[in-house]
This record gives sequence, C-alpha cells and structure tokens, in this order.
Amino acid sequence: MKKLKFIISFFVLVTFIAGCRKDFLDRAPQDTISEPEFWKTANDLQLYVNSLYLNSWKNQYTMDDGSDNALSTDGASTWMNGLTQPTVDAIGSYYKNIRDVNIMIANMDKVTEADGNQFKGEAYFIRAWHYFEVLKRVGAAQLVKEPLKSTDEQLYVLRSRRDSVADFILSDLDKAISLLKTKTQLKQSSEYQRINKDAALAFKSRIALFEGTWEKYHNGTPFGVQGGDYARFLRVAADAAKLLIDVYGYTLDDDFQKVHNDHTIAGAQIPIKEIIFARQFSNLKFGGGGREIFGNPDINQWPHKVGYTRSAIRSFLCTDGLPISVSPLYQGEQSLADIGKNRDPRLDMSVFTPGEIYRISAKGDTTFFVNPFTTVDAAGQYQPTGYTSQKFYTYDLESPTQNAKTWDMITVFFRYGEVLLNYAEAKAELGEFDQAVANITINKLRARASVNMPPLTVSAITTDPDWPDYGYTLLPQIQEIRRERRVELLGEDFRFDDIRRWAAAKLIIGQNFRGAYFEPIMNNGSGKTITKDDENYIQPFKTQLPSGYQFNPDKNYLMPFPMNEIVMNLSLTKNPGW
Repeated sequence: MKKLKFIISFFVLVTFIAGCRKDFLDRAPQDTISEPEFWKTANDLQLYVNSLYLNSWKNQYTMDDGSDNALSTDGASTWMNGLTQPTVDAIGSYYKNIRDVNIMIANMDKVTEADGNQFKGEAYFIRAWHYFEVLKRVGAAQLVKEPLKSTDEQLYVLRSRRDSVADFILSDLDKAISLLKTKTQLKQSSEYQRINKDAALAFKSRIALFEGTWEKYHNGTPFGVQGGDYARFLRVAADAAKLLIDVYGYTLDDDFQKVHNDHTIAGAQIPIKEIIFARQFSNLKFGGGGREIFGNPDINQWPHKVGYTRSAIRSFLCTDGLPISVSPLYQGEQSLADIGKNRDPRLDMSVFTPGEIYRISAKGDTTFFVNPFTTVDAAGQYQPTGYTSQKFYTYDLESPTQNAKTWDMITVFFRYGEVLLNYAEAKAELGEFDQAVANITINKLRARASVNMPPLTVSAITTDPDWPDYGYTLLPQIQEIRRERRVELLGEDFRFDDIRRWAAAKLIIGQNFRGAYFEPIMNNGSGKTITKDDENYIQPFKTQLPSGYQFNPDKNYLMPFPMNEIVMNLSLTKNPGW
C-alpha cells in the first residue's frame, strides 16, 4: 500500500533465494520471481521459506525489561512511563514480513509434492507469528491475506476487530498443525531446528490465552471487544495445551538451570527434553558483524545490562511452600548471599549470588561471582539493580576477541513449562482449576528434582498479605498461578504482555522499582554513584522518575495505530487515548 508498508525490498529477498540455487540466476531476473520458473518443487518451497526465518526469530531476549520484573541501563521504560509517541510505527515491519509470507502462500499450492507440506505449514506458522505481533501491539488490525500491489483497492481495507484478528491467526495455526511434522519426526531427519507441529500447538495455546484473558480483563473498556466471548479463546488455549500434555510425550527436565544455560546442540537434537522449539545462533558460524543477530550482546557480556527487581525476587516462596511474608524460614534480603537461603531453588538458579561460578576460562580456570558490578567496569558496563540473571548465560564467557563462542546461544521460543502454565491459567479463568489440574501443571513444575518444592494444595492456599494488587479481586488459585508463572518464566519476556492482557496497570502506576539492598562490596571503586532510596535499596531511576511511572491506563495498553496510515486512509480509526 501506500498502506501497511507492503513495498519490500524484493531484490534482497530474491537474491537470498537465488544465492542458494545457481541455475535460478540463469533463468530469471533478480528483482522478481518468475512464476513459470519457480514454485515447482518442494525444494523451491524450502528455499523460499528459509528466507522467512531470518526476520521471524532473532536471538534477542530483553529479560523482561520494560516491566515490573527488570530494569535496564538504557533507562526507564517509555511504555511504562506513558511516553510512547503517537508517531511511532509499531507494526510496519511486521506487515512487510507478512507480505513476504503471503507471496509464498499464494503460490505454494502449485507444488503438489507431499514433501512440500512441511514448508507450507511453516509458512502458515510464520504468518501467524507476525500477525500475533501486530495484535499484541495495536489490537484491531487490517487483515491482508494475499500479496497486494500499490494500486490495489484492498490496501484501504478497514481494521478488523481484535477477536477476528485472533481467529484468523488461530486458523493459520490450524492449517500449520495439519501440515507440519512433529518434533520427533524432524529429529529423525536431522531437521531439528525447523518449525514443528508441537510448536504450533504450543503457540496456539499462547495466543488463545492472551486473547481470552485480554478480553476478560478489558471487558467493558475501550480496549475490550463488544459482545465478545473470551471463554471460547480460553477453551482453545486449554484444549491445545492439554493435547500436548496428553499425546506428545513431553516431560520437564530435572535440571531447571540447564533449560536456559546449555548452549550446545548435540548431534541431531537439542539436548533439553522440555524444549519444543529453539534455534541456535552462532557467532562462530556467522562472524562478528552478525553478533547482534546471531549472538546476544545485551546478555552474553559481563555485566548484564538488565537486572531483576526486588519485586520479582520477593515473589519466590520459601522451601516450606509459604510466601516470605509469613514463612518462619525467610532469611531476609539485606545480604545478597542470603536471598536464596530457604527459598524456592529456582531463585538461586535464576539470580547470581556470591560464591557461584560465573566464568570458566579457555584454560579451565574458574572465577566465582562476588560483585554484581552495580558500578562501571573496565568496559563501561554496569548492572543496574544488583540482581544479575543466571538465565541465558554460558560459563565460558570471555571477551569476544578471546573466545568467539561467548556469543553462541540456543534461544528457546517454546518450552513445555510454559504449556503447563497456559493450561493451569486457562482452566482457572474458566473456573475449572482443581487439584487434578494442579497436579499435572503447577505441581509438575515444583517437583523437578532440582526444585523439589511442596505441591500446591488447592483447598489450602495460604493467604499472602503481599499478594500483588492488580486493581481487582482475584481468587487465591489465580494469584498463585500468576506467581508460579512469574517465577518459572522470569526473564523470558512474557511479563510485558502479561501485565497488558491482565489489565494490570496498577502494578506499575506510580512505582519506582528497586533492586537489591546495597552492600559496600557492590561498589567497585569506579566513582559511579549508585542511587539508593531511603531504605538503602538500589533505585536506578530515583531521579528520572520522581513520581514513579506515569502509565496511562486509558491509553497505554496499546501502541498508537500508525499515523501515516491514518493520514492516507481517513476511514481508519485511532487506538483509545491516541
């Protein structure tokens, strides 16, 4: 369009494909796909869909920055502070990617070979992936299902209701599920990093849970869906997750830490049994200039640029299964060395505390964690809160010039732990969470050998006087399911979306989140001032946010719909508050 930014650099896309196939260059121009020349074989489909992977998955965890879980050295979140500008185009790049996928979907049925079904399924999955990003950002959106030219009247299509967008995404995933191979089938053919049927089911549960809870908690507001039926989405979420639980044979890894910190792919499979879909990003293979895509400089450096908040750390239970507000086992938080004592072991496996290994050199020398570098190190980096993530971390971390594999990572996009949480939450929101559901979800997570926490007893949930105030009353089981989600998925980039779908602005309005209790050892002598509150807790944005975050609940749950699109199509509507 002049709309939706559908004009892509087709030269780049086709050159990528053509570079994989020499005879293609001899038969067709590089700035177009000649239909008689292409779309003939399953190999053509694979070549094209391979090019779609690059803009769909990159190795860029933000570790929950931009939420109440984590803070960054880049400064206070503009989203949480209500400072997002109406000129921001939050969806243009996704529509460019959607057009690329639409080209394949419009042509792929010309290939009748059964071997092409896997790649057709991948195309539907990838389109669903990008449309979900659009849905999360702007809600109601324009649905474009075929590649369009700049002169097509369909470019001026109106925005579809958000539930219609969600339905379209789920229908794409149903098509993907019918075509894709399972993870087991792909492992047998050494194609273990391709999209699989299991991941499509996990994605279906994620999307349906997002939409169902969004519509439930935004009901009656400008962000809701008039006449919508949130329960049907929750049912879809529960059914998709339950199918994975019952049929696909997944189990949790005993070692919780290994799920995120094993950075090697062994042979024909990723050696973590609960991982449903992941990809390896290798700086060794792709070279230093590709670190930002194929490695993650924000995480795989020392110190990290993102730190967890005191609020997130306090959500972990004690080993008696009780919250810290009532447990006699709680050892306090005024020493970093004590925060993991008598606590859910996932805390110690998620956050560095003194005495833990943080580096093993190429020579085998071991260095132990002492200082979270809350002041500037030799490279000018620092850790903003004192709570440093152990997730997504490799212990052979050295500078890239010394050890290129520092930047290698497996990035996990879907894992079984999330599926269990999706099922538990969907059932609870439907009013169907009982002990049987708890036993196959929450209590499975707690029963890992490395965790070994007391099970959740639905009929005897201890009231926590410090349960978060979401701005509305919740049943105790939903409070605890949300706690479990926060603990299990800490730093995995779910919290930003969770706050928005739960309409939980009260968690952030007026807040100025704190980090660890300051100890003298945290000052490494660089001269950088560590900002603290009156109780001696690190408070990175004390000066920047004198009144706390100024999130506007009448506006900031969604991003602005792109102004340039509205200017060119006056029939388009703005998002609430914009």
